[in-house]
Amino acid sequence: MTHHSWWMVVAACAIVYAGALGCGFAFDDHLVIEGNRVVQAGTLRDIFGGEYWGTIAPRAQSHGYRPVTILTLRANHALSGLAPWSYHAMNVLLHALVSLAVLSVARRLGLPERAALAAALLFAVHALHTEAVTAIAGRAELLAALGVLAGLLVHDRGRPYLATGLFALGLLSKENAIVFPALALAWDVVRRRELRWTAYAAYGGVVVGFFALRLAVTGHAMPTFAVLPLDNPLASVSVGQRLLSATAVLGRYAILLVAPIRLSADYALGALPILRTPFNPHFMLGFLVIAGATAGAVALWRRRPDLSFALAALVLGFAPVSNVVIPIHTMMGERLAYLPSVGFCLLVAAVLRPGRAFRAALAIVLLGHAGRTYVRNADWKDDAKLFSAAFRVTPGSARVANNYGNVLKLRGDVDGALVQFHRAAAIYPDYTDAYRNEYLTLVGLGRPREAARAAADGARALLRLGYPREALAAAADARRLDPQINLRDVEARAGALLGR
Repeated sequence: MTHHSWWMVVAACAIVYAGALGCGFAFDDHLVIEGNRVVQAGTLRDIFGGEYWGTIAPRAQSHGYRPVTILTLRANHALSGLAPWSYHAMNVLLHALVSLAVLSVARRLGLPERAALAAALLFAVHALHTEAVTAIAGRAELLAALGVLAGLLVHDRGRPYLATGLFALGLLSKENAIVFPALALAWDVVRRRELRWTAYAAYGGVVVGFFALRLAVTGHAMPTFAVLPLDNPLASVSVGQRLLSATAVLGRYAILLVAPIRLSADYALGALPILRTPFNPHFMLGFLVIAGATAGAVALWRRRPDLSFALAALVLGFAPVSNVVIPIHTMMGERLAYLPSVGFCLLVAAVLRPGRAFRAALAIVLLGHAGRTYVRNADWKDDAKLFSAAFRVTPGSARVANNYGNVLKLRGDVDGALVQFHRAAAIYPDYTDAYRNEYLTLVGLGRPREAARAAADGARALLRLGYPREALAAAADARRLDPQINLRDVEARAGALLGR
């Protein structure tokens, strides 16, 4: 059964993600790959001496330090250039390896072979994983999860130094791998192993070393970029509102873990509400799930170590990406549930009971997820399909509205596109891309005065965001189209900022 289980997991990954191999670049892939000169021509020094989005400069403001992820993308570029197939193939391969790691973790927890296989198969076909696997930019999630799970398996075998190296590779792939030391401690506690303080100290040393390396490369131990409200409005609200809203997001993740039916590539500003009271069903669900999982992990560690660790993995996995501890760059992203979902899949497997009814129910669940994943892959074929699908699920997202406007424009529905650009700017008044898209569309339609107003709105937004030079350029565009337009406020403020 053992070898058959491995092949079944690999086959499940290959089948449900077969469609991913025909997808192109979409959404963040354009920035991470097509717009990243390190991926296309960087040396090892560039890869380990620059930031995630391709800045090769010491002490640069950093959006992330993930050199191992960039190294794998550089390898893809060496193999196929800008042809997407090899990037997608590597993502599917990595997902298969992570799924096999889930199988091994389940076995090590003492789950029966059938239950361990169920956990791995559920992880392999779970539809919530399509963003992490089919989007090439999800590579960081796959590598981080692989580093964490492989490190955990090696830690269990009493080889902490090898586990330290695997943890380091995961952390250099994405920052959420930082949960590994806590997971290793939880693993030893629930399995009643001797607490290995030397190993934990080594893992803590990796964390310190990571931040020291990041400091040496970028000049900052932590990401220094300002989180725009467009990406994560929780970064600019009160602590109380952030905690309420972040807990509600955890409730939404819980729903998607159970029933990933309505999936979206984007949950930017406007997609989700900012809560001011706890009287919200998603908040209540999120609170119950996290509180219940935490209490269960503590209460069950002696009687049901498998359930205890599964619950601990769920809670710890979400901790660094939940916005509860600290605000991150994203309010919600389906890819962020990739590592935490290991705990969910282990939990489902741990509560299984032998019998035909349970096996039939499991088969239905697996087939449902497999079908949803296979269909969802098609949405990631290109930006047009992706944002058309996203608009059906999160039409209130400013970024979805703006990008869907571009889709409509390409289809020839210019009036519909203008409506979406207007909606995007109304949701986020500092959305410079929306104003720019509106301006270019109106210029193409031969409507100069309306285009000038859009350019002027964009100039004021650029000024509010602290870009005076770009604001003056946008103001000049507006004046060329409508010499009578009043932009003295923009020009005076921008001039003062530039010292003119």
